[in-house]
Amino acid sequence: MNQIVFLVENLAMGFYLFGALIILVNLRGWMLSRRDLGLAEFALERDLARRKQARSITWTLFAIEFVLAVFATSRVVAPTVRADMVSGPGAASGPELVIFQTLAPNQATLVNAQGTPIDRTQLDAPFQTLTAKPPEDSVGVIATATLAPTPPSTIIPGAPAPIGCDAQAGQPPGAMLEIPANGQVLYEAITVRGIASVQNFARYKFEISGPSTGGNFAPYGGDKTQPVREVGVLGQISLLPFDTGEYQFKLAVFDANDQLRASCTVTVYLRRHPPTPTPITPTPTPIR
Repeated sequence: MNQIVFLVENLAMGFYLFGALIILVNLRGWMLSRRDLGLAEFALERDLARRKQARSITWTLFAIEFVLAVFATSRVVAPTVRADMVSGPGAASGPELVIFQTLAPNQATLVNAQGTPIDRTQLDAPFQTLTAKPPEDSVGVIATATLAPTPPSTIIPGAPAPIGCDAQAGQPPGAMLEIPANGQVLYEAITVRGIASVQNFARYKFEISGPSTGGNFAPYGGDKTQPVREVGVLGQISLLPFDTGEYQFKLAVFDANDQLRASCTVTVYLRRHPPTPTPITPTPTPIR
């Protein structure tokens, strides 16, 4: 159903022209039938003219209703559906929902969900093999649980070039993305890092375009009102509401006049996180 809504939104202009053509043709038919009614001398001719008038009016009203339906779908229904998709169940409501460790592609530094560098031993420690031993004077079962660590970030080569991320000559970049990098594979959540700072800064926001948004850029994560002048954390977002596939991820920076002053768009690939094995608690062996 959502695909139909987005299809109507994309083809709205063509539908408007089609509806206008039907209205013009039937208005002309209505005018001709009025002329025929005025010139008719016999009852049969007048009856035919009235039928043509009624048919023209019916098709005109149908075309008007069709145009109004397209307008409502493209201007009301489609934005509402898109907003529900990016803010429905599974969207991040705070840092506690964004537990994600990623490897910075150009720094080879492990960071936590808040963007703070961490030591690799802190990451590896929770995934060590855990062994539960029974008391020495009893017979029991040893349960071993091995958890798989989060795989490091992957950069897929051959992705389309970034758009608008270059700094002007002699000027620092107004919008730059370090994470996600261009061509990066993303999973359920991500801590966005980069730069968002322009003269007369007012706000910045994230936008996503891909299979779940009908190929249109949809704002996601809300507006941020604090500039980030050096590479740092721009925000934390959950990607659970989106289907897997290729997406365009945009950072847009606006000034106090609400004018877009800088933007950076990269291509990312959304995947589902590999499943983590769940330990199974065995049934204890009875003591004999």
